[in-house]
Amino acid sequence: MISSPTALAASAFLLILPWPLLATGILSAIGGADRHPRLMKTATTASAAFAMVSALLALATYILGFSRTITWLSLPLPAGLGAFEIRVGVNPLSLAMSLLVAFVGLAVVRFSERYLDGEPGAGRFMQFMSLTLGFFFTMVVVDNIWAFFLSWVAKGLCLHRLLVFYPDRPKARLAARKKFFLHRMADLALLGAFVLVSRTLSTDRFSGLAAALSGRTELSPSLWLAAGLLFLAVVAKSAQFPLQGWLIQVMEAPTPVSALMHAGLIYSGTFLYLRMAPLVSLPTGFRDLLIANAMATIVVSALAMMIASDIKGALAWSTCAQMGFMLLECALGLYSVAVMHIIAHSLYKAHAFLSSGSVVEPFRGPELSIAPKLGGPPGRMFLALATGILLTLLSGGLMGLDLGREPALLLLGMILSVALARLLLSGLSARGRSGFPLLLPTAGLVAAVSLATFALHRLFELGLGPVLPSAPLPQTPLQMTILVLVAALFLGLLWIEETLPLSGDRPILRRLYVHLGAGLYTDALLDRLLTPRRPRKGGYSSPGRLRLADSPNPHSREVLP
Repeated sequence: MISSPTALAASAFLLILPWPLLATGILSAIGGADRHPRLMKTATTASAAFAMVSALLALATYILGFSRTITWLSLPLPAGLGAFEIRVGVNPLSLAMSLLVAFVGLAVVRFSERYLDGEPGAGRFMQFMSLTLGFFFTMVVVDNIWAFFLSWVAKGLCLHRLLVFYPDRPKARLAARKKFFLHRMADLALLGAFVLVSRTLSTDRFSGLAAALSGRTELSPSLWLAAGLLFLAVVAKSAQFPLQGWLIQVMEAPTPVSALMHAGLIYSGTFLYLRMAPLVSLPTGFRDLLIANAMATIVVSALAMMIASDIKGALAWSTCAQMGFMLLECALGLYSVAVMHIIAHSLYKAHAFLSSGSVVEPFRGPELSIAPKLGGPPGRMFLALATGILLTLLSGGLMGLDLGREPALLLLGMILSVALARLLLSGLSARGRSGFPLLLPTAGLVAAVSLATFALHRLFELGLGPVLPSAPLPQTPLQMTILVLVAALFLGLLWIEETLPLSGDRPILRRLYVHLGAGLYTDALLDRLLTPRRPRKGGYSSPGRLRLADSPNPHSREVLP
């Protein structure tokens, strides 16, 4: 028989996980963070390490069965809004996200120590880094919607201070303004959604949503409106089309901020969708709208990424596309796949940003020689795609998955086939430095990737199934048409990526490069609204145009584009 204090071990470790980070940020505001930069670096690093150890201990005690959940504090709220509670949700989702954020946060903080060595304002940077991470942790672990909301807002406000760390950069200020405006819009939408949910369902806990919604055959107008507000909050927070401009321009912030943003904080919208899965999975029409919006984001971002002229810009467009892919998985009801995608993308993106300076070196060496093309671009593409489909079917069968069981799972298999085809195309085209073709090594890598993907899918499905059961799309003509269109768009992207480099001399494509590089000007209106006009002789400067005096500080430590 497990004693009561021991049974609360996992809950207690998750509860205390963010405390040192929050205490470091709050206390440094009282004593002046920039007066003691070395102390701030040491305290922030130690707090991030404490969070990492706490997350590991929480996972270990949860596996051992010490996972009882209790409410540590409860304050009643008026107007039927329930209560504000300090209640930790001990489940595989909160544990996985806590461990991921702890690992990435510790890596970013350690990188920041060296990156900001001797930089004016290093103590203030560490102060807001501590607060941002601390509030992000509380958002991840709490089970109460009001505690989640306060953490969601506080995290965004602290992140804003990091984004304007270099105040002499006009692009950084503009990106921060746009992000601030859009995230406050997301905050208001989320507040409205939570008010409607708490008053209609009489619950203030994420864990109580499924029970409160069970037996409902149709949604009331208030819940339908709540689902719409959640859709708006998720799209605005996740930098989805056409609101993705700020995430591209945020590259002007210090590299550690970019890494933390793209490898952790950007998942806030997806995490909200996962927490509200019992509501958003119901047939409100917003799932179909999210699929359409996610595909628009993927197409625009993938095309812009192909022609990006700088490393960090390509990484930013890649994040936009991947966020669209994650929300597509959520809208398809494949929640465990979305969590797997978050973890894999976070680790990759953190490494990509923190090593972005060294990534330039390989491009200074000789390029791979190109082997003769087998049957021209169409023949090569169809050969690679057929091989990818075959490997997908074989790998899924070996892992006990029936891809024909549901249309969404079949679509996911087709998308994986496209990704495998892209890898195979590189092996069909290139030779190594020794002169030997890379086809056989690439084929082995592709087979390993296919098997690993389905193996991890099974693992995450087993671990997260009780908390996030799949919610398949209804098999109606509309939904089937949507899935066919999604498949066609992914195949079209593969075709464009393979044939566009061979047609780059056409004038129409040259003009298209310019428009795609600007993201199709989708955030131009927001730029005009949020860029202040500067008086000058003879009138005003045009919004969005930088004068020589507005150029970034040439002595800044940030040297990447």
